[in-house]
Amino acid sequence: FYNGFNKITDLDDSSIWGSGSNFGLRQLKSSGVIGSVHTTPDIQVFPDKPKPGNYIVVNYANPSDVGKFVQLQNEVWNPFIQKYVNDPNSSWAGWEVHRVLRPTGNGYNWNIATIDHFSTLSGALNPFPNGAEWPEGLEQINDLLPNGKFYKSVIYEVLFYEGPDGASK
Repeated sequence: FYNGFNKITDLDDSSIWGSGSNFGLRQLKSSGVIGSVHTTPDIQVFPDKPKPGNYIVVNYANPSDVGKFVQLQNEVWNPFIQKYVNDPNSSWAGWEVHRVLRPTGNGYNWNIATIDHFSTLSGALNPFPNGAEWPEGLEQINDLLPNGKFYKSVIYEVLFYEGPDGASK
């Protein structure tokens, strides 16, 4: 990633980003999502006072023991990340752990996805700008991953979201 800006937070200037014109496409009213679901959430952490989740980072992983990975995420990472998600000065807007519903075959190189929600692009690119005191037990989580790392991580901009009770972006 090349950063040509003076400060990483300069990336958060909405006048240089965005979805732009709809290129003459007719706006449609959503009546819900119709499609297939291939993961199910095991853990979801969102702030007590909701923040906009404008960007998500999906971290794909293939732990050797899915059940143990989810258990350690809940015991080790969940209490740690809740502080950031509930901090009004943090760009963290949520965190989730999903597992593949039926992990058979060879269509995916992963069986777990963690999803980090951020209010800013700079937060998605640098989630701990002031560093962090990592929780004890983090090594146990990393030991379950090949080479101690996620398979891949992808940043997505959230252009539209339709949630429970008609909440949408």
